[in-house]
Amino acid sequence: MKNNTEMKKTIFSKWWFLLIFLFVLFVVFLSILPLIFPETFKKLEQERIEAEKRKNDSLEAIEKEKAFRLEQERIANLEMINIQNYLNNNILIKNWSWSIGGFGNVGIVDITFQNTSDTIVYKDISVTVEFKGESGLVLSSETRVIPVVVPPKSYKKVNDINFGFINSQSKKANISINHFKIDYKKKGGKKL
Repeated sequence: MKNNTEMKKTIFSKWWFLLIFLFVLFVVFLSILPLIFPETFKKLEQERIEAEKRKNDSLEAIEKEKAFRLEQERIANLEMINIQNYLNNNILIKNWSWSIGGFGNVGIVDITFQNTSDTIVYKDISVTVEFKGESGLVLSSETRVIPVVVPPKSYKKVNDINFGFINSQSKKANISINHFKIDYKKKGGKKL
């Protein structure tokens, strides 16, 4: 029985030795392959370098495309801001006044709009009035859409706009334009 176990150990150690020997032989073979076939390995190395360069070039092109798109978006946003500023700067509240009506708790507002544009017609102008107490604390804020049309280079006065119930302690007020609709007219007065 001992002989059989000893024999298995010897065979097992020979197999390990054989596997290690084959592995070392394989590594040596791989290391001398470039010496045996130098042209083939040069060509493979050149192909690897070219593939790496193509990959880097495509990544660079993608980055350039992203940068271009971001710049285009930035320019478009600036153009929209400029257009919005132009539109906002051409409709003005030239004059306005407010009073308390009803039973001392209804806000009544008179507004004169001025359109300084040459071609833009403003209409349905949304206005917010903040009613404040004596200290400046905002007591209420009311928004109304004024159904008015203000042609280019003109004034339009709207009287007695009811802003609904407000705090009876209101002593001051601020007014602002929120938004509006626009139309365009040619210089001859016809719509575009």
